[in-house]
Amino acid sequence: MFQKVRNRKSNIEESIVKKILLIMALTSVLSLGLIAFFIFMEGLPFMFNYGITEFIFGTTWDPTNQVYGIFPMIVGSVLATVLAISIGAPIGIAVAVFLVEIAPPRVAKVIRPAVQLMEGIPSVVIGLFGMVIILDLIRRLSRGPLSEFLPSTYQTGYSVLAGAIILVIMILPTIISISADAFELCRRNINKQL
Repeated sequence: MFQKVRNRKSNIEESIVKKILLIMALTSVLSLGLIAFFIFMEGLPFMFNYGITEFIFGTTWDPTNQVYGIFPMIVGSVLATVLAISIGAPIGIAVAVFLVEIAPPRVAKVIRPAVQLMEGIPSVVIGLFGMVIILDLIRRLSRGPLSEFLPSTYQTGYSVLAGAIILVIMILPTIISISADAFELCRRNINKQL
């Protein structure tokens, strides 16, 4: 009798929590949808007046002269993303394999929480770190040993490489955590099979 009352009470509590979580999830999706709707409603009249093809495929961005071409920004974003994934994925997977298969348990117990801590660093902080440290390093390299190979316009440090390195720093903790969890799960399943 007492067990039935307890089960009924836990079922009621669970259904309340489920409904609260559903409301929160729907609220976040609705908020994101409203933000996207607002941006498109404010931006579409401009794009239609300016010309969608000229806006997307234009190669010059000069707002002071009313010229708005975003094609170089699109290409730069895609290049930085592809470069970041091609650099970050192998490094992240290799570190995850090291943590799960090779590292002594004491070392893994230190590195795993550090990686999880890095996941919590806001992207704004990582971006600021990149603007201050990474750009300066690339600028010093391009003005130092690489100066005879690079024209002066490429010696500012602002580049796709800098963006890719900053993105690698952002995605590495996530790739390492997810890959390590997947490898641990696979190892547990394999050990159960044996």
